[in-house]
Amino acid sequence: MSDPLDKMADNAKELGLDYEPARDSGIVTAGGADPRTQRTWVGLTDEEYINITDSVYHKGQGLVAYYKAIEAKLKEKNNG
Repeated sequence: MSDPLDKMADNAKELGLDYEPARDSGIVTAGGADPRTQRTWVGLTDEEYINITDSVYHKGQGLVAYYKAIEAKLKEKNNG
């Protein structure tokens, strides 16, 4: 009979998921990370969206600049 962790690894591979028995928490996710060790995602508030809109989009810089400003703000809030 095979080891339960080997069976979990085989099942994860069949589903196209990353899995390393050494990091086993009993939870397998897409990307292989244990969700209990992941930080909580912090989104933008309505006020932050409005501020970005006022500072970028309404000044005629276009959608790409707007999206990049949103991305930069999200990275700032989520990467410390």
